[in-house]
Amino acid sequence: RTGDAATLGTVGFFGGNGGTLTPTLSDSQIVDNTASASAPEGAATVQGAGISNNGPLGLTGDRVSGNIGSADGQSGSAQGGGISNGVFGGPSSLTVQRTAVTHNTLTGSPGVTLAGGGIYTLGFPTTLTNSIVAFNQPNQCDGC
Repeated sequence: RTGDAATLGTVGFFGGNGGTLTPTLSDSQIVDNTASASAPEGAATVQGAGISNNGPLGLTGDRVSGNIGSADGQSGSAQGGGISNGVFGGPSSLTVQRTAVTHNTLTGSPGVTLAGGGIYTLGFPTTLTNSIVAFNQPNQCDGC
């Protein structure tokens, strides 16, 4: 079998069309989900095992925990075990208030790059207020 494989997280927000509304996820639990991509002869990509976001997003009083992203391939990446922000490169501000992003995990084969066990948001404004990002693997946040 040859080819590439990719997957996005369990909950997806895909705005960013220039509008002025920012969706807010409040008092929710995004927990114990698994997102996996397998391409034994190609590239495997996982973006946001819990939440995949592309556009402005607010999280208030949420729990993002126990999510697992697994990428198995000759190359590729796994980004954002809890949250991957800006998955398609659109303007994606992320505001996290009174939210726990904990115990999320990224795994991958030797050729796969792992980034942001809790949150991956490189290049996009991210605001954390009274929130915890902890106990994620392999690290807490890329871009916070």
